[in-house]
Amino acid sequence: VDQSVAKIIATPDTLGYIPRGSGTEYSPAEEEAIKNRLKDLGYILSMALKWFQQPSERACVVGLDGVPYSMVKRFVDDGVMPRLGALIASGMFRETTVSLPEISSVSWSSFMTAKNPGEHGIFGFTDLHPGTYTQSFPSFRDLKCDTIWDRLGERKMRSVVINQPATYPARPVHGALVSGFVAVHLDKSVFPARYLRQLREINYEID
Repeated sequence: VDQSVAKIIATPDTLGYIPRGSGTEYSPAEEEAIKNRLKDLGYILSMALKWFQQPSERACVVGLDGVPYSMVKRFVDDGVMPRLGALIASGMFRETTVSLPEISSVSWSSFMTAKNPGEHGIFGFTDLHPGTYTQSFPSFRDLKCDTIWDRLGERKMRSVVINQPATYPARPVHGALVSGFVAVHLDKSVFPARYLRQLREINYEID
């Protein structure tokens, strides 16, 4: 690990800069930018090392929206999706039970709460205000149940939730959350907000 870190830090182009010829110096502004990036990189690496050195169990769940289980299995078996196949080979691949109604916002709300629509309160991408025909767009605020990462947080367990549908606007979690569709503004899609700068630097696009 130490050799890898040294290699990353010693290679300017990994920090977004093109190496200069021998004897060429960076301008003060460029040097300051490199120092800042090294600080960020050092922090990220140190946190990653601490994370992987902790003696605890972890799980990674990858959800695919609107993709038939049978089609993914066929593509993996035929070698069309080798990277996904490698993930499946090192873990598990399961088909979920469809929600009623069969709408993504309902399915994902059921997925993250383990509740049905009558319990979590999300019935589709649009809803009606009680006693009227005025339509509204149900958001994460309208979810009536705790999510799985809420319950994990109660046990002091961290979660990193990325591009999870039906989680806009982002709300506090014990860990980090980046909202998935339908997310409108990046600045309302990220918790904690300190990760906004890094996401903007890599031109992250919300779904």
